[in-house]
Amino acid sequence: MLELRSKQILGTLTLIAVASVTLVVAPYVLMDPMALPKLTVLAFLAIVALSLVVPVLKSVLKSDYKTLAILTTLFIFQIVLVMLFSGANITAQFLGTYQRQTGGLTYISLALLMLSASLVSDSNFLKRFTRITLVVGVILIVYGNLQYLGLEPFPYVNAYTVNAPIGTFGNSNFQSAFMGLIAVVSFTMVLNKALKSSIKIWSALVGVASLIVVYETLSTQGYLNFIAGIGAVIILWLFMNKRKTLGLTVSGLGAFGAVLTFLGLTNSGPLASFI
Repeated sequence: MLELRSKQILGTLTLIAVASVTLVVAPYVLMDPMALPKLTVLAFLAIVALSLVVPVLKSVLKSDYKTLAILTTLFIFQIVLVMLFSGANITAQFLGTYQRQTGGLTYISLALLMLSASLVSDSNFLKRFTRITLVVGVILIVYGNLQYLGLEPFPYVNAYTVNAPIGTFGNSNFQSAFMGLIAVVSFTMVLNKALKSSIKIWSALVGVASLIVVYETLSTQGYLNFIAGIGAVIILWLFMNKRKTLGLTVSGLGAFGAVLTFLGLTNSGPLASFI
């Protein structure tokens, strides 16, 4: 499938995307200093990734990644159909709304990078991915706390709660959601028996600090991400340790909780007043 050199480049490219798309901002330069630079970097890296995958697409379709490749293609095709036939402004659909930029281009780029990441995924890549994700998380923990303390170094106008951390996203909800994910990765590291105790302690501290930033954002998205992520980790851990009955029980509880959460997001059910 992928040659060793192409695989190395694609793996490095994916890791660069994790850090650069998350952290890139352009203060003093653009009216939209966060969303637009991120979209530009994301689309560029996705195009480069696509250029490496296309030459081996036939072999990918004959490999274990066939299903993922087909689903990714269908997903992109569906986005294109919606843009062409929905009747809405095609430019707005393609680029997304101002200061959001979560249009078709964003999701197509993310889908391409997802496929790329799967093609290069192995134990070494996952270790590098985890390390760079935690480094980015620590940077945003520090930056978020500076914002919370009123020490924002850039001339951003916080359209949300004053001093609520917005990170490099320009949105306290996005910062909260990302910190919830960092907390999941951090606490999952504690379960890794191969790691030294010092690393586990450091990971736990990063997890706690992430949840503190979630609290500072006054947003529930981080808590929801954290609960969902930790729940998934616990379920996988139970099955990996041959505790099938308990794993199925927790899975059932998780599914029930997911339904209640979904109802809450639609302003229905017992959790509506909390979400």
